[in-house]
Amino acid sequence: MVLDIGAGPGGLLGRLAARRPDLSLTGLDLSPDMVALAQRSATAPAIRFEVADVAALPRPDHSADVIVSTLSAHEWPEPDRAAAELTRVLRPGGRLLIYDFRFARLRELTGALAERCDVQRRALHPLSLFTCLSAPVGCL
Repeated sequence: MVLDIGAGPGGLLGRLAARRPDLSLTGLDLSPDMVALAQRSATAPAIRFEVADVAALPRPDHSADVIVSTLSAHEWPEPDRAAAELTRVLRPGGRLLIYDFRFARLRELTGALAERCDVQRRALHPLSLFTCLSAPVGCL
C-alpha cells in the first residue's frame, strides 16, 4: 500500500496508478475540499482519498509499504507527532520519502525522524528549490 500524505488534488497517485495499476493507493489530506477534488478527478478505482491529519493517521501499525509526501511537510505544526505517526504506520522495511522546499524548516521533522531511523536529507540538484528526506523503516 502506498500512502500519500498531503495528497492535494491527487495528481501523484493518478500517475502512479497509470504506471502500476496493481498498487493500492491512498491519499490523505487535511482539507475536505482537496479530498473532494481528488475524488472527482481520480483516474483509477484503486485510488482512495480521505480527510486525515499527519499527526493522527487513521491507519493500523505497519500497514503502509511506502509513504510519500510532496510539498506539505513545511505545513505540519507538530513535526515530532508527525514523525511518530509516519514511523508507526510504515511497515518494517518500508520506505518514507518526503519532498519539500529546500529552505523549509524541516530540522524538527528530520530530528524527530532521526531518533527512529537513518534519515538522509539531500537536495535533488545543487541549485534545486527542493529537498528530499528519505528513510528506510525497520529502525524503530
